Order: sequence, then structure tokens, then C-alpha cells
Amino acid sequence: MPNYSAEELKTINKQKRNNILKKYLFIFSIIGFQMLIFVVFYIIVNFNSILMAFQLKTKETTIWTFDNFTRMYEEFFGSKDKTELILALTNTFKFYC
Repeated sequence: MPNYSAEELKTINKQKRNNILKKYLFIFSIIGFQMLIFVVFYIIVNFNSILMAFQLKTKETTIWTFDNFTRMYEEFFGSKDKTELILALTNTFKFYC
């Protein structure tokens, strides 16, 4: 191992730190961009969809309610007659199966 002066050791350590910093900045920039896309286009969109499932919008206000879920429950299980939803699902299964 060669003998380095104190000045040379400082420059070598500084270069190592710069290389490590550059490496981690590159990794963060690649992963950070993908994380930003994931947050914007997946988490925010789905969070908004969940909120909208509990909203009933009228002309003046927005009411927080379970009406959408009760309507879907009644469409699936409520009446003995074939509702539009059951008929649409039946036709879909006939077409694809």
C-alpha cells in the first residue's frame, strides 16, 4: 500500500464521498420519479373513488350516505325479478363462457 500524504488522503476520501453521493442521488431520482407516478395516478385516484362511493350529490350540496351501497345490494339480492344488473351479468357470462 503506497504512502499517501494527508492532502492526498483528503482528496481520495472526498472523491469517494462524491461517488457515493452521486450513486444515491441517481438511485433516488429513478425511484423517486416512479414513486411520484404511483402516488399521483394510483393512490390519489383510488382515494377519490372511495370518497365518491359515499357521496350523494344534489344541486346544492353533497351528502355523505350509504345509498350507493344499499342500491347495489338491492340490485343483487333485493327483488325476485331479474333486475338490469342481474340480466347484464347473465348476458356477460353467456357471452364469455
